[in-house]
Amino acid sequence: MTERLSALFCIGCGRIDVPEPIGACEERVVDLVLAKDHDEAQAHVGKAVQQASMLRKIASPAGLEAAKAQCTNAR
Repeated sequence: MTERLSALFCIGCGRIDVPEPIGACEERVVDLVLAKDHDEAQAHVGKAVQQASMLRKIASPAGLEAAKAQCTNAR
């Protein structure tokens, strides 16, 4: 499930409730995070994916040859 459900959160007791009933109730234990924390984590994941992509390019045989050539030309 990738969609978000907006809910009312009591900062005093921690109660969570939806503004309107959404059907028959069935209680389950769930792990929740603040949207702000989730968004920050997503941003970190995006940066990590970009860095991994750059490392794959550098570590590829073509990338290593290009780096060697650049070092040789710089001398």
